[in-house]
Order: sequence, then structure tokens, then C-alpha cells
Amino acid sequence: FGIYGIDGGGLAVSNMYDLAVIALSSVKGNYAQRVSRYDSRMKQKLEEDHRLLSEIQRALENGEITFYAQPKCNMRTGKIVGLESLVRWNHPEQGLLMPGSFIPFFEKKGLIVRVDLHMFEQVCRTVRRWLDEGRPAVTVSCNFSQMHFGHDGFAGQVSEIADRFQVPHHLLEVEITESAIADAPESVSSALTELKMRGFQI
Repeated sequence: FGIYGIDGGGLAVSNMYDLAVIALSSVKGNYAQRVSRYDSRMKQKLEEDHRLLSEIQRALENGEITFYAQPKCNMRTGKIVGLESLVRWNHPEQGLLMPGSFIPFFEKKGLIVRVDLHMFEQVCRTVRRWLDEGRPAVTVSCNFSQMHFGHDGFAGQVSEIADRFQVPHHLLEVEITESAIADAPESVSSALTELKMRGFQI
């Protein structure tokens, strides 16, 4: 339930209803808290979310959301044996943003799938450039949200992007959290098996 307390401020009933709906949206899907009472901070957060949504669209189009390559090293030799792609947002006003400040919002709004694929495409484009420049090839691992495993086309999407940039599949590693496997073991297992068959590392 979303509640708006009538305080004698002279709001129209339709406006009171809208504010109660805002309160409702703050607890939707939250089974620990089933009731929320409206306060002005909720409206402010809603406006902030709308602003962030429009910024994300711009950020994806302008290449602001990009990856940084973190080396994986052999501890004995110090040699780089692989890379992990880390998402960063080069915000034009706020500077370099760490994932903790925007990834939870992407997940909440269902945008993480689009962002993950955008990142994977950037990785493939970069690996292709490195190969063309004659650099030594190492495996690059990419994180994927468990939201990808809710449909059957994930392995095909990953393959299509890699093939478009002519990146050998064995140079790409799909990385997911243990919790993703625990939450949906069958669908995740099926997708990982297909990715393995297509030559990707897990």
C-alpha cells in the first residue's frame, strides 16, 4: 500500500492519489515492507531517477560508459596472463564514477542487460584493435548480470557480438556471480553450457 496523509493543504484528490502511488512504488517488490507513507523526499528521488535515466541514454550514445582493463598477473613471474573489464562512467560534470554509484540503479531499472552488452561490444572492439596492432593476445573477462539468463538468446547474443568483431571466442571469458547460479541454477547452467560449447571461457 502507498499512503498519502491528508494534511489540509488543499490538494486535489487526483494529486493525492499520485503521491500515494509514488509511496507505493518505493515498496513495490519489497516483501519485508508492504506499506509506505509518502514524504517529499520520495518525489525528489523520483525526479532524480528520471534525470539519471535521460543521462544514461546520453552516456551510452556518447561513449561515456566505458571499460577499464585490470590486469591479471602470474604471481610467480609477474607476467600479465589476462584482463578483467571494469565498467566506469566518464561523466562530463561529475568526473569518473565508480560502478557502485550507478550499477544498482541500472539493475533496478532493468537497464543492466543493455549496459552489459554495450560493455562487451566495447571489449570486443578493443581486442580486435589490439590483435590488428599485433599485440599479444590474452583473455579478457566480462561480468554479466544474472538478468541475462532469463531468456534463451544470451549465448547467441554474445556470439554475434564477438563474431561481428572477429574476436576468437577463447579470448573472451564470461564471468558471473555465484549468487546468479544459486538463484537460477537450471537456466544459468544451460546458458553456460552453450557458451562453453561455442568456445567461450567461463
